[in-house]
Amino acid sequence: MAKKKKKKTKGNIETRISFMYPMPHQIVVDAISDEVLLAWLQEDEDNDNVNNNYLITVKACFSYLNNACNQWGWSSRRIAIKKRGYYKNRHNNVVINQHCKLCSQL
Repeated sequence: MAKKKKKKTKGNIETRISFMYPMPHQIVVDAISDEVLLAWLQEDEDNDNVNNNYLITVKACFSYLNNACNQWGWSSRRIAIKKRGYYKNRHNNVVINQHCKLCSQL
């Protein structure tokens, strides 16, 4: 499979529209531990081995530290998330198109 080309950026402006967040994985595992015995994080987006593929929306609040911006973060009523299940109880979640409206940075 061919690698995706990175878009050229102007300065430090982020141009990707989707991001993976592996850090909350343990929180998810703890929350579903009564229902699912083991869940493993799939580190990359492997299109060939997807077992289940869902597009879902959630409500969330994002916070970040950017010294060049006075905004503390942002909230969104509908955040698009691509949830993928892989064989052997592996999964990943991709957050789509979220950025600060004031400075356009992630």
